[in-house]
Amino acid sequence: LAPATSAPGTSAIQVSMVGVVGAGNLPDERIIIQNNGPQELDLTGWSLTDAQGNSYTFPKLTLFPGVKVNLHTNAGQDTPSDLYWGRLAPVWSSGELAALYDTQNIARAFYRIP
Repeated sequence: LAPATSAPGTSAIQVSMVGVVGAGNLPDERIIIQNNGPQELDLTGWSLTDAQGNSYTFPKLTLFPGVKVNLHTNAGQDTPSDLYWGRLAPVWSSGELAALYDTQNIARAFYRIP
């Protein structure tokens, strides 16, 4: 599925989830999010959800053009390129749909786990 587009009259937000690594394996599981647009993207307060209602809310984070961030399912120390959800079990499985929502609860990107 392609990233959602912004409402008319607003600047286009071009963000995508480019992959999930290690689905079903907690130590390795992570989803990769990339800013494909020409300007900085403030992900502060955005959320990533799955069909079971699991949700992650992004901390203060600015994603620069062309830059990716890894959201690891397990616990760890956040860095500018790696965020940690702090879950005790894997979240992602084959066929599952991940959805990325902005602070207005507008869907900005979807990714179906292969």
